Amino acid sequence: MTPPDALPPAPDRTIPQSAGSVRRDALRADLRFRLLRTLDTTPNLSQRGLAEAIGVSLGAANAVLNAMIEAGLVQIAGTTAARSQFRISYAPSDAGRAEARRLRAPYLARRRAERAALDAEIAALEAEVPDM
Repeated sequence: MTPPDALPPAPDRTIPQSAGSVRRDALRADLRFRLLRTLDTTPNLSQRGLAEAIGVSLGAANAVLNAMIEAGLVQIAGTTAARSQFRISYAPSDAGRAEARRLRAPYLARRRAERAALDAEIAALEAEVPDM
C-alpha cells in the first residue's frame, strides 16, 4: 500500500494550499527528483545505498521508492544474491526519466532561491562583523 505522504498530491488542486502544504509538496518533489536522478546516474544502488546517497533514512527511501514503483516511475533493474543476502537494484523507468526532466527546472529554481537567501544572510552577517 502506498503511504499517503509518499507522493505529492495531484497538481490540479482546487483547494487553496497553506504555505506549509506548499513547502511539503516542494520537499516531496525535491526528494522524487533527487531519487530519480541518483538512480539514473548511479546504477545498481540498493535501497540502503540510495538512502545514503540522497540523505534520508532507509525507511523514508523505502516508502518513496515503493510509491514510485507503484506509480511506474521506478523499476527493479536486477537482483543478486551475495553472501546469503538478496539484493535488489533499481532504475528509473522511461516515465521516471520524463518525470525527472519535468521536475528539474522547478528543483533548480528552488535551489537558486535558497542560494540567494543564503548569500543575503551571509552578507548581512559579514556586515555585522567588523574585520571581515
